Amino acid sequence: MNVISRKIKSLQCTECGSEYELGPIYGGCTNCRSQGKSGALEVHYDLDAVKLSRDWLDGGVRSIWEYRQLLPVEDPNCFLSLGEGNTPLTNDSYYDQQYGMPHVYLKNEGFNPTWSHKDRLNVVLVSKTKELKGTGIATSSTGNQGISAAAYAAAAGLPSYVFYPPETASIYHRLTGMYGGKAVVTPWESRGKLLRKLVEDHGFTPSYPLVDGELSNPYGIEGYKTVAYELVRQLGGVPDYILAPVSEGNALTGMWKGFNELLQLGLTDKLPRLYGCQAAGADALVQSLHQGDEKVKVLDEAYSLATSTRERTAGVHVLRSIRASGGGAFAVSDRQIQDTMIALGKRGYCVESASAIPVACLEQLFQEGKVRPEDKIVCLITSAGLKWPDLIAELAPPPLRIEGNWESFSRETGL
Repeated sequence: MNVISRKIKSLQCTECGSEYELGPIYGGCTNCRSQGKSGALEVHYDLDAVKLSRDWLDGGVRSIWEYRQLLPVEDPNCFLSLGEGNTPLTNDSYYDQQYGMPHVYLKNEGFNPTWSHKDRLNVVLVSKTKELKGTGIATSSTGNQGISAAAYAAAAGLPSYVFYPPETASIYHRLTGMYGGKAVVTPWESRGKLLRKLVEDHGFTPSYPLVDGELSNPYGIEGYKTVAYELVRQLGGVPDYILAPVSEGNALTGMWKGFNELLQLGLTDKLPRLYGCQAAGADALVQSLHQGDEKVKVLDEAYSLATSTRERTAGVHVLRSIRASGGGAFAVSDRQIQDTMIALGKRGYCVESASAIPVACLEQLFQEGKVRPEDKIVCLITSAGLKWPDLIAELAPPPLRIEGNWESFSRETGL
């Protein structure tokens, strides 16, 4: 299916601007590659052909496909859904009490079907795969991406393979299997060649982020735009600041694209400032932003208990998005991440380690002295903590064990 739709102009290279017809193009820009360079492709819309009014962002949303005018799947028969999106945005009054900041919100993506924001990427990516008649889904993951890809492949009736590094928690292997996928544990450095073989020789679609390398899917990142649309609807306008954990940086990049499209369509009148948040042991983006680098550096090694963001580098697209927004980046220690997980738990939120990072970074944002009390700040909680039972067991106190009578209970509780 290589037909350019009325609303979608082309796939466009983010580096050289070359355009390609829509189709199963997963190797990035061939023009850049022929010159020994790398360039990722992204979906380029004809926004003049998209006729939307402000009502489009009002009222309740039952499905992300209500935003289909700005999503890359054309055939409604290919729209998949497991109930993703429309996740809660809650005001955290703690920051009003402690800092005089009454408009700090947590966007909780742990309410998605597989408990993470990756469902937004995969519902669009796998729906597009179905439309393009792909034969299956293949990805590599440290956890969330793998189980999400397997779930949506199952919804589409497609096989899936997920390559996990040896250190991934076994619950992710089991969840992948529950969705009918095949979890494959392999050395991390071998994932690229295995994925490429499935894509090039067996017609599989890579559920892989927008990257500059040889395997890159331009469609999935479009799903993250729906976070931007929901935030405008939920807040009644564009937030002033958005903080999100960064691995490759696709969620922030997708949201930035969504906000920009809304601005170009005249549906909003400003853009947010983006802040990328990382663990101190895997902070390539933070270092590159502070040093003024043109691309994100590659660390010799990356380490953190927040395995979802434990990457040695990040995409140039998130570096550019943050700079264009006038935002920045912060890093926090593993100890700060753990303390924030505990603090959030006591306020009613059970989040995974990576999701605690942007909340842990809030104090650094306040210390910059740029934030006003009236500013609206959103922290993206990317995933629920329930998939980390071992870490939760380390952080949470053990249960009280009593003899089954009031005296024993009173002795243990002090009541």
